[in-house]
Amino acid sequence: MIFSLSGLAFFGCQFQSVEKVCFPGTKVCVDGNPTKYKVCTMDGMAWETRSCDPDHQCSSGKCVSDFSGDLTILTTDLPAGDNDQPYEFQLEVEGGTAPYGWQIIEGALPEGLILTSDGLITGAPGMPGDYALRFRVYDAADTPAWAEFSAVLSISISPLEVTGDTVYDAIVAKVVVLPFLVPYVAYSSDLQSLGGMRPHFWREAEPPASLTNFITSWGLPAGLTLTMSPGSISGTVQS
Repeated sequence: MIFSLSGLAFFGCQFQSVEKVCFPGTKVCVDGNPTKYKVCTMDGMAWETRSCDPDHQCSSGKCVSDFSGDLTILTTDLPAGDNDQPYEFQLEVEGGTAPYGWQIIEGALPEGLILTSDGLITGAPGMPGDYALRFRVYDAADTPAWAEFSAVLSISISPLEVTGDTVYDAIVAKVVVLPFLVPYVAYSSDLQSLGGMRPHFWREAEPPASLTNFITSWGLPAGLTLTMSPGSISGTVQS
């Protein structure tokens, strides 16, 4: 609009207010993702999402390297185990907000073992050895607290033994009954063993003298062959 007074012209302006979405430089943690935070841009018009450094977590808008809060891991070491033998151990923690979630952040469990999310190590370890591990546990708070600890899991070599689905103890020897075979029908059966150092190798051996009086026929029937490793019997018997 133009206004005129004593020969002078005045110009009027209309301003539109702009509402900022945040205060410039403000930092807040991202809900549901403790490793990220948001920072307000310098013009106050938008949020930018950024990531904390490795092994850091957002707390009150800041990335910190230690955010255990009142979360305390009670487990200090892991009990030793034997290969091919059942193993089970519960990691313990207190404080914070239950339920807790566990993970391995360094190292790996031996094949045959798993770590459940609630901190149970279970299974039957395969290869013996010493396994260096680092665990981390989170609680269920809106901004999760977390704590870590390191331990070594030692798996020893258990005695080598032959096993199977049907086993009889003959005092001086163990008798394993293999699946029945039918003449002219293809046959296959895996031999089973536990412990020792893998791989395992198989061969036919002379029978114990104490059993020869009870079992008169020894050795594989014609038509069957033994695979030494990993150990299997296969073929077809003609009679």
